[in-house]
Amino acid sequence: MKKLFTFLAATAFIFSLSAQQSDDCNGCVSQPVKPVANQLPNSTKGLLIDNGSFITNAANPADPDSSVLQLTSNTLGGGFQSGLGYAIADDFVIATGSWAIDSIQIFGYQTGSDTLASTFTGLFIRIWDGNPSSGGTIVWGDTTTNVLDNTYWSHVYRGSSSSWGTTRPIMVLTAAPTSLTLPAGTYWIEFQAAGSGASGPWCVPITIVNQEMTGDAYQRAAGVFNPWTDTGSLQGLGAPFKIYGTAITSLEENDVMVNIFPNPAKTEIRVNADENINRVIMYDQTGNTVVSIETSGTQASISTSDMTPGVYYILTETESGISSTKIIVE
Repeated sequence: MKKLFTFLAATAFIFSLSAQQSDDCNGCVSQPVKPVANQLPNSTKGLLIDNGSFITNAANPADPDSSVLQLTSNTLGGGFQSGLGYAIADDFVIATGSWAIDSIQIFGYQTGSDTLASTFTGLFIRIWDGNPSSGGTIVWGDTTTNVLDNTYWSHVYRGSSSSWGTTRPIMVLTAAPTSLTLPAGTYWIEFQAAGSGASGPWCVPITIVNQEMTGDAYQRAAGVFNPWTDTGSLQGLGAPFKIYGTAITSLEENDVMVNIFPNPAKTEIRVNADENINRVIMYDQTGNTVVSIETSGTQASISTSDMTPGVYYILTETESGISSTKIIVE
């Protein structure tokens, strides 16, 4: 009986480090809303990819934005503590040309931290040329070099509708890599963090209003990568991150507004732009083309009724350039 108790206690401890539940506040007390401080520009160059948002604005009555658990979801954040060997990894696609990357943004929190001074002290990033759980190779980064260049409050709080508070201010963690250029291909970005707070660090997942599945990220624990799933809904979670830099192609940088909706999509995806669309290409997670449409108008549509549910990427080429969007098909 003693051995069984020891095993269960150890298992519970490990699980508590991998995910923070909606009722886990570590005995903290709600903070008053405070202004953002030391916020610096993201990058002097363009946004290459925004992997997903965590803002829902459903439960917070105050001025800052909120990120609230949806439906049966129960994971407030996933463990990505560098000191304990935890990390989060998610994929992105460079469809054509190459990217010269000058900054990367990751998002996380430590329960009970202040909004005026981030408690994050370290950020460690590796980029893989494939899924790290199935044969991918590291092409940049390591787990020992601290690449944290700046960190500040995102002006968003994480919480649940049943226990809303201001104890989980989500921080922006910015890395500023040098000499990082990636050619076209499918990549996975793996990241972990360190902080001076007692809780976490926790990586906030992508959060979509009235949706439980938000992506296909993985979590590393004890050297093993497994799908990152919500402890309540058991659905896959995505990791929010942003990559800034310059897309090196024969086209000019795209300043045209392109709207792709709905996301997630069930039967159809619509693409609208404020100038003529030349081509729309949809890729799967392996980089294979699923749909390619050529058009001369400002609108296009893609039927998703017969597609396998999962994560896809849409490349929209207009007269001014190219934009890339990650989308979920249900």
